[in-house]
Amino acid sequence: MKIKSRSNLLNDIIRDAKKYPKGWKAVIGKDENSFSDDYYIFNPNSGIYLLKEYQKNPYEVKGIGGVFIDSQDAVRLAKWYEDILGITMEPHPDGNSFYKVFSTRDAESSILRENPVFAINQAKGTLPDEGRGFTLNLRVDDLLGFLEQLRE
Repeated sequence: MKIKSRSNLLNDIIRDAKKYPKGWKAVIGKDENSFSDDYYIFNPNSGIYLLKEYQKNPYEVKGIGGVFIDSQDAVRLAKWYEDILGITMEPHPDGNSFYKVFSTRDAESSILRENPVFAINQAKGTLPDEGRGFTLNLRVDDLLGFLEQLRE
């Protein structure tokens, strides 16, 4: 089986429909799990075509809201990011954390966003030698729907 682009597949169907104008059948169904509409198009002379059209996942991740790293020595790590990578970290008013806000442009609306945030937090306790602590904050439009999708 060869996977073709939507336009190439439709061109093949149109070509075959001109060649064999009679005897066409179609079955249309919806696949709720993969957000797709499935079109099975059949002609006894040309065979079966499957056209699968995916809907946009309404619960997709829109972007990264922030990355938060826990450190045994937040002051030293923030200085390393500034000295080595050139990322100037601002001190948080709590005195234990540092952060940098990045400006990004939303791809769909072109709105300028003041995120993602990159932050270094002073660890509340001793961190393990491996698997250090961090948090990744994801942006979604429908949090409840997104959480429900994760549970499925």
